[in-house]
Amino acid sequence: MTIYKDFAQVYDLIYSPAKYLGLIDELFSDYKSTVSKPRVLDIGCGTGSFLIGMHERGWDIAGLDISSGMLNLAEKKLKARNILCTLYHKDMRDFDAEGKFHLVASNFDTLNYILDIKDLEELF
Repeated sequence: MTIYKDFAQVYDLIYSPAKYLGLIDELFSDYKSTVSKPRVLDIGCGTGSFLIGMHERGWDIAGLDISSGMLNLAEKKLKARNILCTLYHKDMRDFDAEGKFHLVASNFDTLNYILDIKDLEELF
């Protein structure tokens, strides 16, 4: 996924942080958690905008991406806000989550990179 090394630099111009916040507000406006701090894993977390939005709404966050360029930007954005987050530099097809999550999210164009049906079945 070397394309994302360069694409990471313009990703937030295309998928703006505001777009993620709008998505979060739309999906989770009525959500009531049964735990004090639910955990979310964002598969294909990109530059971390969804993670930041979920953190601001009280979630414990973790992100996964195959692109080191995307993760580098996510880490910078998270550190600038003093947000603790576990970031995994892994392929989503063979990732083994540490612990349990209340939500596993995959936003916009992530799963479309899985071109083999067996790989997609393994992911799920």
